[in-house]
Amino acid sequence: MPRTTAPISVISGLLFFAAGPTVSAQDDPPPGFLAGPDVGQKSTEPTLVERTLDGDVQQLPAPPAIAVLELLELDEETREKIDELLADRAAVLDTLVLSNIELLAQVETILAVGRPVEKLNMLREGLTALEPVRKWGRLARRISAALPRDLRAQFRKHIDEYERERYRAARETGELDNKFGYKMMRYWEDLGWEIERAAERVFDEDDDGSAWLRNLSDKLDLTSDQEGEIQQMAERFYIDSKGRPSEADEFRFIAKIRTVMTIEQRWKFTGMLLRGELYENDDAMLDE
Repeated sequence: MPRTTAPISVISGLLFFAAGPTVSAQDDPPPGFLAGPDVGQKSTEPTLVERTLDGDVQQLPAPPAIAVLELLELDEETREKIDELLADRAAVLDTLVLSNIELLAQVETILAVGRPVEKLNMLREGLTALEPVRKWGRLARRISAALPRDLRAQFRKHIDEYERERYRAARETGELDNKFGYKMMRYWEDLGWEIERAAERVFDEDDDGSAWLRNLSDKLDLTSDQEGEIQQMAERFYIDSKGRPSEADEFRFIAKIRTVMTIEQRWKFTGMLLRGELYENDDAMLDE
């Protein structure tokens, strides 16, 4: 199926552009979230806090609410419950990306050269796009509620320790000097990670979606103008179908690209379809 890609950096740009006005709408941090560092003997217990050789706190490879699950002894039933919860969360993020392909494609240009009113409009659209995520709720709170009661305190303790140490390190380096700025940075850091993972699931960044067109061009001897028109049609097709076209959508797309072909090319194209020559693994133009 023809695809277009949205660079991960563009998605991150939209997130940080929208950061300011949305943080206040989120839940307040739990008690002890930004308290001062604990003083005492270093613990040998499992922890999210890992340090570099210079003593800096290492950033986790995933949001703390997800990373901490590796430190908890979860039974099979709880693991299944958490897996279902994370799958549901992933579906919300995947839909967000698929539903806003066009917006994401415009972000980089608008941020670079857009007028103030265009940036404001983009911000408004971005906040609207994030509404399903806000309605789903805070990731840490939803995961905590799914845990057995005897693990919730341990879950919260590990996260609070990590956030406390990250905040202290940020203040020491001068990166941030207030709690609000830290909360804002961390909220968008975690949400940015989730949206980047969603984009990786939705888009294949190792394939720009042009293999099917190259195959078509080679066999039909398309002109550069024809290639350009078909590429534009393919991108619009993907955006309009939100990356998940129905069989009827696919037939309409086929009929549309035939309009830019010569009679001879149309006959060859029909033959390719009948022989299945457009189906090439993951780069197939249409799903079987």
